[in-house]
Amino acid sequence: LTGKSVASFCAPKELSIKCANFDQDDNQIAYSFNNGKVGVWEWESNLYKEPFKGHGITTKWIAFSPDGKHLLSSARDNLVKIWNLTTTQEVLNINGGFIPFATFSGSKDMIAFCSSEDKLDIWQLKNGKYELCSAFNLPCYALSVTFSGDNKNVIATLSDGTIGMYNIQNEQT
Repeated sequence: LTGKSVASFCAPKELSIKCANFDQDDNQIAYSFNNGKVGVWEWESNLYKEPFKGHGITTKWIAFSPDGKHLLSSARDNLVKIWNLTTTQEVLNINGGFIPFATFSGSKDMIAFCSSEDKLDIWQLKNGKYELCSAFNLPCYALSVTFSGDNKNVIATLSDGTIGMYNIQNEQT
């Protein structure tokens, strides 16, 4: 296999990029700096949207919503945030303990995140606001979480080397 670099983005000297992720159409890349700011790079046009205040500390994970209109971030400040990318306004702020990973469901109406307290929380968008709809106590620390294609289950990779699958409507399957 061979390949070539298509584009690159360098952080200012005093900063470093800690995570990055594509949007659904692969047109934009969300990124975060070690100072907690998050930004969006439209890589084909090389347009950088001004980074906005994300978190007060290093952002650990960043993800676009399926429709590309929102950005989800989690950080060492114990917060999960969702941002409106048009206005750069924060639309959700959840304190959940140290949260290394968070993700949207394929339908954008749910988010899942795991915390250092061995918990997995599922929040659902209802009447324009996110509400906690399912919470699971995990046997150990979770490293990541992913929704199934039908959004009925989530899987968490666990620090003990196992995978746990959880039914969002019921209990663990």
